[in-house]
Amino acid sequence: LDGLINLIQFGGNKVVKAKDGAGSADLSIFYIGAKFTRKVICVVNSEKGIVTLTFINLAAGGDALKKEISKDLD
Repeated sequence: LDGLINLIQFGGNKVVKAKDGAGSADLSIFYIGAKFTRKVICVVNSEKGIVTLTFINLAAGGDALKKEISKDLD
């Protein structure tokens, strides 16, 4: 969980590096952050059927995540 929190807090740095001056990294970061946060709020409010895409680096703790959510992420 600490790794996920860190990635959410500092994931924007990866976007800035990836865009390498081509376009507005801030706008991209804010948009996807708002979209993801909205879905999290929906789940917290007990809404059902919420689906969102995300990237999970399985090499950096995927086994622990699999165990925690009891699903196969392959």
